[in-house]
Amino acid sequence: MVGPHGSTPWFDPIGRLARPIAVTPVRYDGAMGQDLYDLTCPCCRAVLEVDAATQTILTHRVPKPASVPEDLQEAVKRLKAEQGTRDQRFREQVDQERQHGQTLENRFEGLLKKARTEGPQKPGLRDIDLD
Repeated sequence: MVGPHGSTPWFDPIGRLARPIAVTPVRYDGAMGQDLYDLTCPCCRAVLEVDAATQTILTHRVPKPASVPEDLQEAVKRLKAEQGTRDQRFREQVDQERQHGQTLENRFEGLLKKARTEGPQKPGLRDIDLD
């Protein structure tokens, strides 16, 4: 087998691991489980159980595919209902963003008016000024 990007092979011809992917130790009771690792493929999310001592693959578990809806008409109705909810949430977010922009503009105008009435302030002392 060759890696997903045509890089070095992950396994040699007899199934020994050449390069680990995502390694998480598997915990078992007893002495047998100390060298077992679960490797998760980043592409297909399959899980390989590898024995580190012998560098062989013990098991291969393919993830279950996403469930297919039983009734297609019911799935379409549910998607249409969710679309209305999504549109409503989007409109609420747009309104909040407009209000936020207006709030920031009001704050800026108030601070600008304050700065114009008070005039420029004397800058504070810096550490270098004290030498």
